[in-house]
Amino acid sequence: MAWHHTFGDLTALPDGTASAASCQDAAEAILAIEDMRAEEETDWHALLSFEATQAMAQDQPQRLRRRLLDLAATAVLWAQAIEARAIADLPAAPPGHTPPEHTP
Repeated sequence: MAWHHTFGDLTALPDGTASAASCQDAAEAILAIEDMRAEEETDWHALLSFEATQAMAQDQPQRLRRRLLDLAATAVLWAQAIEARAIADLPAAPPGHTPPEHTP
């Protein structure tokens, strides 16, 4: 997405992180991901959501930067997994599951 066309100089935007709500979301995400790991039910949506909540809770620029890189790396890994499934001709979702069409 080319956000600079909409908002101009993006370096001037505030981070908007570390609100009470985002810190609560991050704490809940830690518990949820631990439960998923224990039940061996983790999926890519959960992993990416976890990384996003952890980033949004950061109040220090270096920690935020590190978490954003973790988020980006997780997104890349997910994209690579999608590609690997396509190459291996594996289904991306359980049989019979049809996600709704999304048009940005």
